[in-house]
Amino acid sequence: MPFTDTQINQALEIFIRRDEQLQKELANFNRHPGGLFISERRAEHARSAFLRAAQERDTTPHDFALRLLARTPSELEQLREERRMRMAS
Repeated sequence: MPFTDTQINQALEIFIRRDEQLQKELANFNRHPGGLFISERRAEHARSAFLRAAQERDTTPHDFALRLLARTPSELEQLREERRMRMAS
């Protein structure tokens, strides 16, 4: 599961902050009964939205995360290269 990756979790937080519709959807979970499972359902909903967004952009969750984390195109390339190096070792 990609959500064990620190960069993806950081990107998920950014994704949630930038998506007003997702924020509304997550807030609605507080209005529904669910007891202890509300936070788990909210987290799963946010992760699913993140994965859908990556798929809609025809990219991997990892690359989508890097796109959210990078502030410039050159930083994006640097992050991609660092990821390739980690994957190769």
